[in-house]
Parts: sequence; C-alpha cells; structure tokens
Amino acid sequence: MRDKTVAELTALSDREQKELAAYRDALSGRKPGYRHLLAAQKLVGQILEIDPQFGPANNSQRAIRGEVKNYETNLNSADALIKAQRFDDGFAPIVPYLAFADEDPRVAGILHAAYSYHLDRGR
Repeated sequence: MRDKTVAELTALSDREQKELAAYRDALSGRKPGYRHLLAAQKLVGQILEIDPQFGPANNSQRAIRGEVKNYETNLNSADALIKAQRFDDGFAPIVPYLAFADEDPRVAGILHAAYSYHLDRGR
C-alpha cells in the first residue's frame, strides 16, 4: 500500500513540477500562464495533505510560495500606487505579468487604471 501511495504522490509531484515550469516559462516568455501557478499550488497542497513529509513536495512548496509571494507583492504594490494616483509607478510592478491580465482581474484592473489615466490626460 505504501509503495502505491508513494508512486501516486510522485506522479502528482511530477505534474506539479511541470505546472510550475510552465508558469515560469509563461512568465519569462510574456505569455498567459498564471493558471499554471495556481495549478501547481493546488497540487502541492493536495500532496502535502496526504503526506506532509513527502520530500519533493516540501521542496516544491518553497519554490511555489516564493513565486506566489513575488506575484502578490508586486500586485499589492501596484494596487497601492494606483490608489495613490501614481499610475506610472503603479504600472511598473505588473509589467512582467501583463500577459496574465485575462487570467487575473487584478492585473487587468491595474492595467485599465493606468491606461485610462493616460487616455484621459490625452483628451
């Protein structure tokens, strides 16, 4: 039974690692792929729920947490700057994530606010 469980957890861990790699590829290639980070996060959570000591998942969880923290920090920073009417400064932190605008309404909202500000100024 333990061997079968380890095999299944390993298969899930492989999927999670592929999702994380797909997210990183999307991020560096400036293409949609935020959903891959969410999928990796969900998979590693499921693995650790079954076996909190599963080594590969513990290692991946740190990497995923780092990616999520970086993403959330940049979005929160951008949101605060937009709310402070600093539109250009608010736009800068989300530049790496612009391709995720269709996947995350927060990115789309920041993008829209910065765009609208410049459009209104041009009128």
